[in-house]
Amino acid sequence: MSKMFILVRIASIFMLLGALGKHPYSYYQLLRLIVCGTAAWGWYSAAKQNSERWVIVFATLAIEYWAIIDVIAAVVLFSSLFLYKKTRLLDEGGR
Repeated sequence: MSKMFILVRIASIFMLLGALGKHPYSYYQLLRLIVCGTAAWGWYSAAKQNSERWVIVFATLAIEYWAIIDVIAAVVLFSSLFLYKKTRLLDEGGR
């Protein structure tokens, strides 16, 4: 593995952990690109080394990192269709 790929993975780790704080939306857009790019690089590197397990891991990360955010948002919004009204009613004392 190249030293550059190691540095990119470390940078991705710090950015992912940094995402737990408050940032402008552009930070999260950049984060998606960097993490997806890092995972794609890992996918390519693992394929060159015939490391099937890591090919699967990095490929899944590259593909799912984009989709998981959308799925989580959809689940939260779907849940709110049923739970928001109930929560609001409970907060108001059942009125």
